[in-house]
Amino acid sequence: YRQQIKTFRLKYVFLAAKIIKTARYVIMKLSENYPYKGVYEKCLV
Repeated sequence: YRQQIKTFRLKYVFLAAKIIKTARYVIMKLSENYPYKGVYEKCLV
């Protein structure tokens, strides 16, 4: 059970991203090497 929670946190809570705010947009830039980048791109589009 504990391993499942840790896996969830590593996949979906901890992000290797940078948040950039402009006057009109909030942009989240993911690292090129982030293993679940495709999942986040599908969810955010």
